[in-house]
Amino acid sequence: MYEDICFADAAELAKRIRTKALSPVEVVKAHLEHITAINPKINAIVTIADDSSHESISLVPALLLLSVFSHGL
Repeated sequence: MYEDICFADAAELAKRIRTKALSPVEVVKAHLEHITAINPKINAIVTIADDSSHESISLVPALLLLSVFSHGL
């Protein structure tokens, strides 16, 4: 499920977020799911701050509506 999100480039993710085919929250959740799946095998990440990630990313849709970050998308 997360592969199509985690392996998409930034331009594709931005397009999908802009067209509301995908939300920023879904992007973060997909990456956290991917990390959870592969990190035990490669042991690359020491600390996963998933609680703070979810809190921070929940603000993104509101900021996009205010056009704070819309120039990048």
